Amino acid sequence: MTTPDGTPSKNAPGPEGSSLFEKVGEMVDKFVLLHVQPEELLLEDALQSQDNQCQPRYKCRYPTCEKVYIHEKRRDNHEFNVHGIRIQEQSPDRSPPNPAKEDGIFNYSHNILKTGLLLRDFQDSVKEGDDNGLAGVLSVGDQAPSPYEERFFMALAAAPLFRSTKETTNYARLCRLLVDVSTHILRETFDKKRPPGNLDMVLSSPPVRALLQLLKSRKVLNPSQWGRLYPSIKSSVSSKNFDITLLMVLLRNICSLHPPPTGWDKFPPATDTTLEADIVRIKCYRNAVYGHASQASVDDAKFNQYWQDIQDALVRLGGAGYQGAIDELKKECMDPDFEEHYKELLKQWVMDEDSMKKTLDEIKADLNDLKQFMIKPEKKTGLEGVAEYTNALKDSIKSQTKFLTVASPTSSKVRIDDTYTSLLIQHGRKQVEDFDLEREKHLQQYGQVRGKPVKHCQEIFASDTDCEEEKNPKTVLVTGKAGIGKTLFCQKLIRDWADNKLFQSQTNSVKLPDFKFAFLLTFRQLNLLGDDSVTLKDILIRSSVLDDNSNIDDSLFEYIVHHSEEVLIILDGFDECSKQSFIASNLDEQYPNIAQEEMPVAALCAKLIKGKILKDSFVMITSRSDESDDIKDKIGFDRCVEITGFSEQQVKEYIEKYFKENEVMKKAVMDHITKNENLVSFAHIPVLCFLMCSYFEYVWQKSMKTDDLPVNASDIYFEVVHMFFKNHSKTKEIPLEATMEKLSILAAQLLREKKYLFAVEDMKTLTPEEVENLRASGLLHCGPMFRKSFSEMTKYFYFTHLTLQEYLAAHWFVKQKKIPSGENASAMVLQFMSGILSKQNDKAFMEQLIERLHQRSSAKHPAGLVMMKCLAEYKNVKFAQNVVKKYYRDFCDRDGKIKFLHLTDVDCIALCFLLDVINTLNLFQMSARSQSSSQLTRTPSGNRRYLHRRVTPNAEETSRRVQTSSHRSCWAPVEQLTLFNCQMTQTGLRKICEALKKRLCTITSLLLSECNLTEDCIATIAESLPSTKLIELSLKGARIADAGVVSLCQALQKATTRKVVEKLNLSGNQITDDGVVSLCQALQTEKCKVTELNMSGNQITDTGVASLCEALQTSTCKVTTLYLGCNQITNAGVASLSKALQTETCRVTALYLGRNQITDAGVVSLSEALQTETCKVTTLSLERNQITDAGVARLCQPLRTTTCKVTTLDLNWNQISNDGVETLCQTLQKAHCQVTTLRLSGNSQITIVGKRRLKNVLKRKPHLKLDI
Repeated sequence: MTTPDGTPSKNAPGPEGSSLFEKVGEMVDKFVLLHVQPEELLLEDALQSQDNQCQPRYKCRYPTCEKVYIHEKRRDNHEFNVHGIRIQEQSPDRSPPNPAKEDGIFNYSHNILKTGLLLRDFQDSVKEGDDNGLAGVLSVGDQAPSPYEERFFMALAAAPLFRSTKETTNYARLCRLLVDVSTHILRETFDKKRPPGNLDMVLSSPPVRALLQLLKSRKVLNPSQWGRLYPSIKSSVSSKNFDITLLMVLLRNICSLHPPPTGWDKFPPATDTTLEADIVRIKCYRNAVYGHASQASVDDAKFNQYWQDIQDALVRLGGAGYQGAIDELKKECMDPDFEEHYKELLKQWVMDEDSMKKTLDEIKADLNDLKQFMIKPEKKTGLEGVAEYTNALKDSIKSQTKFLTVASPTSSKVRIDDTYTSLLIQHGRKQVEDFDLEREKHLQQYGQVRGKPVKHCQEIFASDTDCEEEKNPKTVLVTGKAGIGKTLFCQKLIRDWADNKLFQSQTNSVKLPDFKFAFLLTFRQLNLLGDDSVTLKDILIRSSVLDDNSNIDDSLFEYIVHHSEEVLIILDGFDECSKQSFIASNLDEQYPNIAQEEMPVAALCAKLIKGKILKDSFVMITSRSDESDDIKDKIGFDRCVEITGFSEQQVKEYIEKYFKENEVMKKAVMDHITKNENLVSFAHIPVLCFLMCSYFEYVWQKSMKTDDLPVNASDIYFEVVHMFFKNHSKTKEIPLEATMEKLSILAAQLLREKKYLFAVEDMKTLTPEEVENLRASGLLHCGPMFRKSFSEMTKYFYFTHLTLQEYLAAHWFVKQKKIPSGENASAMVLQFMSGILSKQNDKAFMEQLIERLHQRSSAKHPAGLVMMKCLAEYKNVKFAQNVVKKYYRDFCDRDGKIKFLHLTDVDCIALCFLLDVINTLNLFQMSARSQSSSQLTRTPSGNRRYLHRRVTPNAEETSRRVQTSSHRSCWAPVEQLTLFNCQMTQTGLRKICEALKKRLCTITSLLLSECNLTEDCIATIAESLPSTKLIELSLKGARIADAGVVSLCQALQKATTRKVVEKLNLSGNQITDDGVVSLCQALQTEKCKVTELNMSGNQITDTGVASLCEALQTSTCKVTTLYLGCNQITNAGVASLSKALQTETCRVTALYLGRNQITDAGVVSLSEALQTETCKVTTLSLERNQITDAGVARLCQPLRTTTCKVTTLDLNWNQISNDGVETLCQTLQKAHCQVTTLRLSGNSQITIVGKRRLKNVLKRKPHLKLDI
């Protein structure tokens, strides 16, 4: 036998009769070879354990010995488990023997192996009853035992001899179950729950490696475990090399598992069967079993109980497939040596866990040091540190906003960059009343509204003027209705900042902010703090976009306070804030305006929004439109931004992208949605667009048909919610209806309490399995984790979207026959209730719902819109007819006018349903009147003697007739439809136009004010005009440009058998002289019937006026009333008008020229026209110009003539003094003066003397209407 270097072995056996130590020497060579020869040559010598590879096993080559050696390297020494006995060899240098030094290996290995083999012979001799076993063993061979051997065997002889019994075997079996099976199952659990991707990439990611490095520095991970996590060849890392202690550490720290309510160290309640709870159970049962280690025995009763409990937890974790293996293990025989082996492994596991727990306690005790370690403040105090922090913050934001959490059975992840959000910016816009034509002085503000789509988010942050002195906005209010994508917008905006895409370019005239810090906070999250006193820093570190590498230390916070212009703060979801009234009030004034001071969260938010702390920071707040009115009125925001959702084109783009992997499915869904206008309207809300795509994908995969897909909101949610339940339910034992009922109760209860976040305790009616199923379905979402303090995180549940919660709450309200109060339920809940009642055909409860809405109606909060939406969801035309007849005044006033505010495309569907119902009622009314008239005509004269019977009917008939008469008296055909400040697209307008074209429609006046219509919208209206009965069309404040005018003019010139537009209002738009040219061409045609034209508040100059004058002089032009106020008309334009007014063919009788640039020279031109016989002007408005007393004197000259026909004269807000008043008074007393209305208010130079003079004239002419 030779050693690895080829030299003869010192332990080569003799030719015969080899002594025991010679045989030991033979084994030493095997041991040396085992460590220095390639592994593949030694397979017969080494048996690598598949159960615990951190403990290599070597088969004993001693004759007749079938045992194994187990070698472990543990920190400062090396231990060998030889034949079930642990032997510790202390090497001087605390390291393994050096293979290059054979003597070192020989001496080290010789002692260990020799002792082990002697031990075997000693045990055999004792078992055989040889009382001299020890002496016999020690006397083998010529060599005397070493002092080490003598000490070892003397200690062994004094120790009690091991005896295997049923109880000790029970204990060993439990050890084996806990060590072997648990390791397998925990390893599988780790592989399932760890972050996705290759394991080496996961462990190398900065957050994971930083956390594990921290655990290593605190000795939670020992060097051996660290080596298995990060081997020299990174790709070779495998969970197969992880022992059970390491697996426990990884599961608790990097697998996004959350501790059970009882924590990681206490037995969870029996009802808690979550994955985390079962992992805790394994450790707790291990501790319980190890409590028997002193006797190393467990009786049968305890054994069976332990076995059953451990088995249940392991099967839940690993699956039913492990049941058979565990049953076999319970029956398998164990020899004493294996028993000792597993007892020792369990002991070592406990020791490792205790060591880890002690280390964790040290970490908690040293929390301040840990904070400093994590934050690394020394790197963040200077500009270099700020830049480093900004990069870390951007990395964190990009990582945590990459995917959206969505409720889809077909898509587990949706990238945030794959969604679309369209915005409308209204610069400095305030709420505008719908002024009538008598208040033309308010047209100026219409012309200043310049709402436009946001092409890039940087427009929100920049001034809307080119003036260098104009400051950028500091506070922005983002509004939009439920589901429109406000939260998505916030996430996309902060993600764009992190990707350096928020600001595409710096313009020369407008300097954009340079943000170094961006924080996203939600009011849902801040609500959790209640009235606790916190600092601004405490709030910022709770931002969900921060990770361990981007936390804020004191020095960095001080930098933020002193450089607030570099900070962007986004507060999402004001409508979910529990302290709305506090923020909108002045209650925050009781606290100091110091960012470092502690105060309630609401006070900090109020001070942030009002600019009292971090005054130069940019603060953005989002809210539902209806919830933002109070805060918008009481806090002056620099800018308001409204999210309008998807346009029709964006809906198509979204569908294209959603189904990009399946061309057939994409075409089928695209055809179904785009050919159904109801679905296109609903899809403008991003969350509904996603839900529909998800549902249609699911249906398509099942049946390949799209014919029966739903179109109403309640139908869509019904299908989607049930689809989620059916597709994700993990067990068939729990009926869908039962879970639905429990979840509906929860949703309703939370809605009534205005709670949007809730804990496990709030779901008492649900079993743990039901909760897990709901979480899997996407209807309930657990997270994101919220910071309760700097180092403590917690989890809360919430519904994936508020509308899902509202739909489920509606289910409970319907089942309980309860109508929620207006404070606790939105209009959406009532709509969902109506849709559910439609499926149940419950007319009685639907009547109660409508009656309750009618009772709540007020002038400030009319119920007509909500009632209309509910009737559309109920989808019963006959029922709707009865409701409209009974509550007609909720929908239409006594003059036959319908008026709604803030409608969207979805609301247009309900509006058209209402119009169809009213049209049908019109037909009934016409038929009833016709039949009544026919009966009176056919009444024979001979029967008229019986008419006295009808004059005195009985009481019952009288009551019936009074009721009928009452309904008929309130009925008036609808003639006018007014829609104010609506966010409609071409889809919604097309729906309305289709309703207006129906034969039974009686609407003759359509007023669309402040509706921000696109060119496509105007084109849709123009195409429909010839087929409607409209004689009045108002599109004021609709952002119409010259291109839109062209579309309208083409429609005005078309021949039609129906009525045509006679009144056209295009005030408050963006029409220039080019648009006027197009309009004039239409006015000169015979087919155009426009008699009243309102062009106030546009961009018309004297050139445009010249074009108009040419048209007014043609015989075919029928315009009699002309509004040109609030333009850019000077004296030259007035001169052109004066020439036209003097022609015989000009028909203008009312001329409005207020808010222009007219002086006395322009009045001279007008005066010449007014005194001609052919001039037909009776109403003249010159308010808010530059007319002085000289102009008044010139104007009075024609007023005294017999040819002047002016009866109404408006000279408000000019430069007239008492002298001008005197001239007017003398004129008014002339016999030929026909003026009956005179307006002079706003002329500041008219004193009391002048006013007294006017009142004296009024006494002589009582018919005169005077406004001073």
